[in-house]
Amino acid sequence: MSSSDEDQPNEIDCDTCNTSELSKLFGESLRITSEEAISLQKDYVLYLDNSRDFGRIAASTSSNSVHLFDLNSDKGFTQIQRCDIDSINYTEDQTICGIRFGKEDVNTLLVAAAHGKVYRYDLRSKPMPVQTFENVDANQKPFMCFDVNADDSVLSIGTEQHEGEANLLLFDVRKVSSLAVYSDSHRDDLTQIHFHPSKSNILASGSVDGLINVFNILESNEDDALENSLNTESSIQTINWHPKVIMQIDDEVAGDFISCITHTNDFQLFDVDECEQIFECERKKITKLIKRSSVSDCYLINCHTTAFGDIILLAGSNFNGGECLRSLTLHEKSFKPRNNFTDNKQIIRCSVFNPKDNTLITGGEGGIVTVWGDWQPKNIDTHKLKEKVTTKKNRKSTPY
Repeated sequence: MSSSDEDQPNEIDCDTCNTSELSKLFGESLRITSEEAISLQKDYVLYLDNSRDFGRIAASTSSNSVHLFDLNSDKGFTQIQRCDIDSINYTEDQTICGIRFGKEDVNTLLVAAAHGKVYRYDLRSKPMPVQTFENVDANQKPFMCFDVNADDSVLSIGTEQHEGEANLLLFDVRKVSSLAVYSDSHRDDLTQIHFHPSKSNILASGSVDGLINVFNILESNEDDALENSLNTESSIQTINWHPKVIMQIDDEVAGDFISCITHTNDFQLFDVDECEQIFECERKKITKLIKRSSVSDCYLINCHTTAFGDIILLAGSNFNGGECLRSLTLHEKSFKPRNNFTDNKQIIRCSVFNPKDNTLITGGEGGIVTVWGDWQPKNIDTHKLKEKVTTKKNRKSTPY
């Protein structure tokens, strides 16, 4: 599964075909409709999340700040300064490890800090947390990732590994109390937690140990809760749920797939119901598919699902400041070129996608939040991106 034997010596990464061929392969290029620089400092945008209605976007940075943006077609894409979450003095020991809007309540924003607390904010009030969830275990492990379920009733948090054990914590959001601790299912850092988008009781977790575990949290104990365990044989970077209708099995959604991007920049797809891997695409192959020459510069970002059920894989090259950004579509168990994103200014670290209008929003190492697609704001003259003077360095390793 590893791509280490595919890494090439230092070279200039470039397209493997001309501009005309790129246009034919990737169809119409997607351009920037709007973007904002979070600051003039060298802040990375590490996490993005969207409200249910896509009216707001939240972004957190490497300097441990959280910023809110209004994605309103009448006002344009604007940062809401008054809602900037600055009430908690996050320090190096309190690194933000994730942000989430409430799945039902668009006025709820949750911010997780690695030191062992998750803060819930009500965006209608002053930027002070209205609830705090924390691990009261004597052997408290730093938090790594978290998610809230489809009806905002349960919060799940994944921890670092300590003495061969990593915990998955469950909290009752309404009572601010612990529901359960799963401690036997993972043996290394938890890197991803995602509740099922519509089934409030189904949870998937991914770990450095290579396992993707699927739980039914309604069960009374961890052994009964564990429904499936999928082995990627690699360290897991991201996981995502996808409806099974994407593979055109039948006319109705008959279950789910889970996609996985590994820390070696390989892609895997699993059938959750059959508990098996059904598709795999290594970094070397993806490099060829996005028409780039250097495998060591190719990196995978995230997967999204369109309104028609297609899986989109977002990938790029970290050469020359990350100017190359492209997407592929999974079709009949193979990837096909989809979009070429022109004028990208940074190595991308995170993304969210609105399937209703095919709007993609990205954040990255330039501290910029970018809106791509057909979304057209009204009453806006030009991009409001602040000028940033930065020195780009050629990078030969994955940014993650």
